Amino acid sequence: MSFIFFFSFIIGTVLLIIHSKENESIRWLALCNYCASIGALSNVLRNNTIPAFKNNGIQETVIFFLHELSIYFQFLGQSIAPYAVLMYAIVFTKVTHSKNKNRLALVLFIPIVLMIFRTKFYPETNLNFMFLLIWCTPYYFVATYLIFRSWFTEKNQAIKKSKFNALVIVVPIYLGVYIFNNIPGAFKIKNEIFLMTLPVIFGVGYLLFVIYIFLSGVFGLKVKVEQQALDRSLQIMSSGTAVLNHTIKNEIHKIKFFFLIAQEAVEKKDLIEAKEAIESALPAIEHIDHMIERIKSKTEEIILREDRHNLNDIILSSVQGFEGVIKAQQIQIEVSLLEDVEMECDDVLLGEVIKNILNNAIEAINPGDQRLVKVKLYRIKTEIALEIEDSGIGIPNGELTRIMEPFFSTKKNSKNHGLGLSFCYNVMKAHQGTITITSDEGIGTSVVLHFPKKRIVTSA
Repeated sequence: MSFIFFFSFIIGTVLLIIHSKENESIRWLALCNYCASIGALSNVLRNNTIPAFKNNGIQETVIFFLHELSIYFQFLGQSIAPYAVLMYAIVFTKVTHSKNKNRLALVLFIPIVLMIFRTKFYPETNLNFMFLLIWCTPYYFVATYLIFRSWFTEKNQAIKKSKFNALVIVVPIYLGVYIFNNIPGAFKIKNEIFLMTLPVIFGVGYLLFVIYIFLSGVFGLKVKVEQQALDRSLQIMSSGTAVLNHTIKNEIHKIKFFFLIAQEAVEKKDLIEAKEAIESALPAIEHIDHMIERIKSKTEEIILREDRHNLNDIILSSVQGFEGVIKAQQIQIEVSLLEDVEMECDDVLLGEVIKNILNNAIEAINPGDQRLVKVKLYRIKTEIALEIEDSGIGIPNGELTRIMEPFFSTKKNSKNHGLGLSFCYNVMKAHQGTITITSDEGIGTSVVLHFPKKRIVTSA
């Protein structure tokens, strides 16, 4: 039990330090670990520490204080654990909106309050395990159902993997507590062999747990995990100057393209075509000016200037910036949007993300291809998703896992610095969103931007 106490406390603390600010479900998972920790501590105090102190003549006041602690630790560990598990599952699977989630948290806390009135605290703790079993049974099994359903229905393979980790790690742990703790307590099973092997079962279970999380990278604790490699690489290019260079490179490419058209038009004495080409280049120049203003020199993070913006307007404005290019290259763009989608965001940086992805999509299309780019805005449960899909050459499987690394590029042109997608990753992360990429070589690539529900102000 001492092992369970120390290990659960350390895991809970590490989870809070590493991920608590960015992930609410991790905070609930940390609470689950703390429940296991104080429950194990109660057992250690009651069965080991207090008897040892009595044998060594420690003052009665100290023993009384430790006895009181063991009573309340046992109650808290047993009563809050099912609640923390269910709230973790609700938040992790995003089955309800934020307002409903807060109300639900209050309602689900009611059985814990009732437990206070059904528990005898003096002179010895006498938890009503039968009442505990009655309400914790649906809590545990609903949590299991939510986590399983969320994993089973998830289409995104990267997210599906994290949900599978929760399914094979978190679920067996709390079901083990339910089977070996709650049920024997409710039915007063006091088989000596069972009671002697119980600590061994939990000890082995927790040992396998710690080995698994460090080997598989669950909850951010893996020593060599792809996400850590990505974040380390992001630190290398996190200066605003690198992002600005990439932006200028993209816009200069467009400006050069349009001025070549203008030059040819002047030689043909077609002043109307020359004027149109020059006017098409002006938005690219203005965009460079915008980005110079927005990205401070040597900054180490992306600073959002948030306001309420219509997402459709940002998308359409980004698409219009490529009208001249797609017309010249005879590329068709299909745009499908939702009605009245307003969200809290930075329209300049988000527009830059969309332009980066559109630019990659257009560059991926070779002459003779289907030459089609699809831009689609749609809902996924509580999220809004923007998908940009091209009919280009696709990305080889060996390169797909690295495409968001800074300075890695699938393009063989030395002028491509490989900063575009890492910038997109950073901007989406700052918006509490995600970016996922799937690709089939020779068929095309799909990039999906996921915006969380809390960012959406109105959506028809």
